[in-house]
Amino acid sequence: MSTTAIREPHPVSEQDEVPNCCGLPRNGRPRPCCLRHFFETLEQGGTTAGDVAVWAGYTNRNRADGTRVRRLLGIIETNPQRTADETPLYKESIPYEDAVTLALAMGLDPVDLDL
Repeated sequence: MSTTAIREPHPVSEQDEVPNCCGLPRNGRPRPCCLRHFFETLEQGGTTAGDVAVWAGYTNRNRADGTRVRRLLGIIETNPQRTADETPLYKESIPYEDAVTLALAMGLDPVDLDL
């Protein structure tokens, strides 16, 4: 099964309300909040996590792995099989390679995001 994905480039302009959490923190792992902001903007335009997963190459058995995208962006918890007394955990940082991959998949230039 082959899927051709077409995405529109989304240049980061000064008019975009970019959260101040973009860039690399001291530990070298980007925080997902900046990418999550752009993903939510794309979602409002009709783009799904599955679309971003295909563009990023995150597929599982020839299916888009939108759950991976949402988990990396800190939208869904990383411990869904938790017990009732456990606190849900969300990603606070993501690997640099995943941050760059997601930025490119969303049509963003990683340099504009200080990655």
